[in-house]
Amino acid sequence: MLTTKSEINYSYATIKLTKGRISKGLIALPKDLSNLFPPTNTTIKVYFDNLGIPLTKKFTSFQSKTHESRIGGMKEWYIKKQFKDGDEIVIQVIDKENFIYRLIPEDRFISTTKRLQSSLDKAKSEEEADARVLSIAQWTEVEKEKAILNEFFRYAFLENMGDRRYVSKRSEKAKETAPNNHKVILGGIYHGLCQVCEFGFLKRDNKPYFELHHINPDKGNHPKNLLVVCANCHRQFEYAAIKEDFNTDGWLIRIRFNRKEFSVKQIALETKFEQFYKQTFIQ
Repeated sequence: MLTTKSEINYSYATIKLTKGRISKGLIALPKDLSNLFPPTNTTIKVYFDNLGIPLTKKFTSFQSKTHESRIGGMKEWYIKKQFKDGDEIVIQVIDKENFIYRLIPEDRFISTTKRLQSSLDKAKSEEEADARVLSIAQWTEVEKEKAILNEFFRYAFLENMGDRRYVSKRSEKAKETAPNNHKVILGGIYHGLCQVCEFGFLKRDNKPYFELHHINPDKGNHPKNLLVVCANCHRQFEYAAIKEDFNTDGWLIRIRFNRKEFSVKQIALETKFEQFYKQTFIQ
């Protein structure tokens, strides 16, 4: 097994195909992955790429005479995708109890993940952004809360904060509000609770109410420049005498409204950033 850094902010595993296996139309599974598959010879369901209908394939377990776990009946897919020696496929467990899996060419897996992330970044509403997060979670096989955290760190480690843009508002120009993807990600991370005073409440639709505050009003929507706040703290940021303390990485860690001081909750400082890896198994 070879472990390298993932180029997306999700960990995943691939199997590197060999010429011999391709010609025989089978996948030889490494012993390290045997716990994800049936313990005996049987059939399994396999989704190919992102097709909506799984196909039934013959499965041979490590308990067989070959002492090798195999998925057979792959030749048609190999020919269709024009796989060659050294190509890699991503293997995912969709439903372990019912033996349902997905196989995807690695380049397709990466490009689809990036496309879903791009659609999240461009979401035109909070409802659309929330749906995009769920799609990313389902595609990468992580819980939604995990996808929210991964996407937060993707935004947090962008090098350039950038300036805040202006948008036309009737006959005047106004500074843009935080985009929908940041509202959903930050709202999900802090569950709508104010990062300053921890106050929060649910609206009539049972969703948390919160506002997003730009710490530096001239800068853009980098997570270091955005805070989930209640309406009261938001007004204090605008009208009270304030003193802000930042750490050496530029995260706001303390705020003083007039004479009252608060510690600012920052998930980036409380959660260790996960290194994302790709594990490559050779047949």
